Amino acid sequence: MTVVNTSFKVPYPIDKTVIAIQDTINHLGWHVLEMSSNVIVARLPPPPPPVIPVNLPKVTANLKEVGGETQISVTASQINLGTPGVKTTLTGIMGQFVNSVSLRIQTDSVAINPTVAIGEGQGGFSTSPAEDRIAQLERLAALRDSGVLTEDEFQHEKQRLLTS
Repeated sequence: MTVVNTSFKVPYPIDKTVIAIQDTINHLGWHVLEMSSNVIVARLPPPPPPVIPVNLPKVTANLKEVGGETQISVTASQINLGTPGVKTTLTGIMGQFVNSVSLRIQTDSVAINPTVAIGEGQGGFSTSPAEDRIAQLERLAALRDSGVLTEDEFQHEKQRLLTS
């Protein structure tokens, strides 16, 4: 089995972090295998037929709240059936997941329910509107450049930021 691990801390309580992770999983189209307030396990969706999914990667997030902040330990794993590039693939999946969760928390763009589009969620954690907007645009551009956001998602979020 090939496993890739990382940990990061976010300055928000565990309930908001769980919503951001759930929103990320929904956005990426992954399947939730387990969800609680401190463990979330998801599997990537199977490829379209005729490919038979035998060995889909799994992402596990363990959460622990300490003093109003949440420590997130993320593991991406896949049984290595002799396929080359598994570690690189898992590292890419891990990066996509971590960047997407971080973006949702930092920009307060967590969709509270499925009828709310990304970017129309919670708000109210900004410092200076101009500085915050620039930082958010820079993060969005970095996520677009790394492949986490599509060009359409980037343009939607950019427009939302510029008109807010």
